[in-house]
This record gives sequence, structure tokens and C-alpha cells, in this order.
Amino acid sequence: MLEKVCGYVAIVGKPNVGKSTLLNTLMKRKLTITSKKPQTTRHTITCVLTDERWQLQMLLVDTPGINFNSQHHIMKWMHQQAVAALKQLDLRFWVLEAGHWEEHDQIIASMLQPLATSTIVLLNKIDKIKDKSILLKQMTQLAALGFNHIVPLSALRDQAVDIIMKEARPLLPKQDFYYPAEQQVTCTKEFMSSEVIREKLMRYLGQEIPYECSVHIDHLTITDNKLHRIAATIYTANDRHKKVIIGTDGRQLKMIGQAARLTLERMFDQKVFLQLWVKVKESWAAHQEVTNHLGLA
Repeated sequence: MLEKVCGYVAIVGKPNVGKSTLLNTLMKRKLTITSKKPQTTRHTITCVLTDERWQLQMLLVDTPGINFNSQHHIMKWMHQQAVAALKQLDLRFWVLEAGHWEEHDQIIASMLQPLATSTIVLLNKIDKIKDKSILLKQMTQLAALGFNHIVPLSALRDQAVDIIMKEARPLLPKQDFYYPAEQQVTCTKEFMSSEVIREKLMRYLGQEIPYECSVHIDHLTITDNKLHRIAATIYTANDRHKKVIIGTDGRQLKMIGQAARLTLERMFDQKVFLQLWVKVKESWAAHQEVTNHLGLA
């Protein structure tokens, strides 16, 4: 009988390397938003992954992607969140794109080198590598830097999940589970709802929607028959963006709302009634007061 292990695990890396996709794959359900746009994740999200075969529980923290250039208030905050996660938790999953090595990767490597013995490097998107010698060279370079726990994988597929569990188990503290095995998230339904709506904004509006757009859940109630009634406000920077979000005769907003509702129903496994409004709050992202109000700081 295996002894139980349990600990906090940070998922870190550059923007858009597949951290949220990996988290959803590990959890075997959609729990964080994904997008082709970098800096999609704004918050640290803690998911509870319990694998009773391995007698293992990990509190997975999906950090915002590390951004080294932007002076924007939100981007600076996201960078601070990601860097703090590198040092404070029991284990780190460093998600690195297979076959790619840039200046920012070197900076992250320098940050993690003192923690290399408790860091697992996940070389993601190996399905895009045709010449495997490139992958072997990268693994050799990482090993030379002190990173000996290296797992090549594609985060869109779950074949590597057991390999990750095997690598992670010896690096986690031996202790009882923090949460019941059936619990999967530590964040609220309000937070999950706002993230799903924000994902649909990015998916449907693409480059037209600015990062300053945010979602606030005005209220969420659950009726006796388990119907989830959710009212949310989308804040944006100006009237032009508001018109883009709403679309002609409200069609764009209706489409975003329908997509969000269907995702939330799968996530909650219950029926959802969703109402959306769009309001202008000029330059909200530049002001700490509004950032605090929206729970970003």
C-alpha cells in the first residue's frame, strides 16, 4: 500500500505554451480558460487533482504566464503572481515548448535553477517536432542546467498523465490529503463563471477585444431544482468596444452568452440561465481602485 503524498504544485512558463490546456488534461475536464492569445489566464487557479491509484493529491496552481516586457498594470501584476509561485510551493511544473529556446526561457531557467531538484520540466507540443534530434538536444541542455526531471508530452493528449504522476510522487510531501477526493476546485462558481464568459469573449471577438475587458458576476443563485441563475456585467474601455461586443441587434452578445451557458452547464452538470450586460468603465485597467474592485489584486 502506497503512503499518501500531497502538496501544492505551480504550473509556470511563458505565455501561451499550453499551461491551461495541460491543467484541463490532467483534471480530465475543462476548469480553466484557453485561447490562442497570450496572457489569457489572469488569476492563479487552484484545482484539486486526486489520483487514488498513485495515492497522490496535487493542488495545481495555474499561474499567469510570465511577461517580461509590459509596463501595463495588469501585466505587471500577472508577472509578480507567476514569479512568486516559482518559489513558494512544493513542486513546479515548468511548461516549455519543445524545440524552442528563447531569452525568456533562459531567464525562467535561471529563476528555477536553485529549485531544479523539485521542478519537473514538461516539454509540450512534441507532436509539432518532426526532427526528434532537436528534442534530444534540448533535453540534454536542460539536464546540463540541473533539470533532471523532464517529460516530453502533448498537453492536448493524456498519454503522459501517468508519467507525470510517476515523476511527481517522490517530490511531494508525505502527508494526508488536504481535500476530499471528489473535490476538484478551490475557487468559487462565481469565479469559474466569469472565466468562462471571458474565454468566450476572446474566442468570438479575437483581436477586436482588448485585454482591458473584464467580467464581473453580479449574482449567482441556485434554485430548488438546481437551476443556476447567473447575472454578469462585461466591463470594457469605451463605447466602440461596447458596440463590438454587443454586435448588430445584439447578435454577438447573444452568441457569446449561448456559448458560455453551454460550457457552464457541462462544467456544473446543471441547467444554467445566464444574463449578460455590457458597461463602459473608461481606462479601468489603469486604476488600482477598479482592479481591486474586480478582484485582480
